[in-house]
Amino acid sequence: MKLKKMTALILTAVMCAVCMLSAVPASAADVPINVNAYIRKDNNPVPCDKDAYNPQDYDMKTQAYITVAEECYSLDGVEDHLLRVPSVVVEEGMTVLWYEIVNVNGKWCLNGVFVPEEQEPQGEQITLGIVTPAKMSVRFEDGEIYRSGDSLKIEIGKTYRFQMCSDSWENKKYDDDGNGLCGTVVYSVRVSNSYAERSYDESTKTFVLPKGDPVLRTDINSCFMAYRYHFKKGDYNKQTGIANVVDNPIESLSVNLPLGSTVKSDAYRNYEYIDSANVFIERTDDLSVSYTDYYWDY
Repeated sequence: MKLKKMTALILTAVMCAVCMLSAVPASAADVPINVNAYIRKDNNPVPCDKDAYNPQDYDMKTQAYITVAEECYSLDGVEDHLLRVPSVVVEEGMTVLWYEIVNVNGKWCLNGVFVPEEQEPQGEQITLGIVTPAKMSVRFEDGEIYRSGDSLKIEIGKTYRFQMCSDSWENKKYDDDGNGLCGTVVYSVRVSNSYAERSYDESTKTFVLPKGDPVLRTDINSCFMAYRYHFKKGDYNKQTGIANVVDNPIESLSVNLPLGSTVKSDAYRNYEYIDSANVFIERTDDLSVSYTDYYWDY
């Protein structure tokens, strides 16, 4: 049984799923919660997008229980009480990868998929999902461009390289013909043959994704930084323009930009050009900070 080894994966996967455990009070920690355990009929991964969730895709497997953990995890800093270990009987040679816990009409439901315990050979193809920040895309080394909601077929165990790109706000796309801005940092992604392995190595800029949740999530500060532009001597009626991304001046909106790039930024006042600066895009040491402020001396 590999359920205990998958605790880390469960914690990560549940964050992006339809999770409503925040309704459980903190005082309920370690108290078993009765649930109905469901398995997807087609054995496909449980979708992270709540709008794609369809109860008719699941068959009830058994009744089980979960315990609520003290630890709180959330991409947005909102405290959610998450699953520790479910108690579910599984037939020999199989295990269950649990993706989400949802409350349906007051009843807790634990949704997952069957996965074999034995690893399948290398050379196997799998669909890689893509998640990007707003107004950004990823460029793979073959030149193909992907945005949130896109997917591509890749080989399990093989390393693929990509770059982060800021889309043009004018036509909402990046390409190699001058639309948008491509970052200089090269990242790698590899889907593991394990259902529990997930990591990011900052030194090599490498994402390793579990076979059960092959989704490349680049909406993190390791891949981009949002910049806000200001004037030191008063921020009223300020504008900026960024070549290849924002052609027309905007009023100090937060702009998602790829790390490692030098971006020519233009300052405007009342839509009259006053100055330019080459801004090197880097993240803050504090990864909990999701934006950087740039100031012109005006």
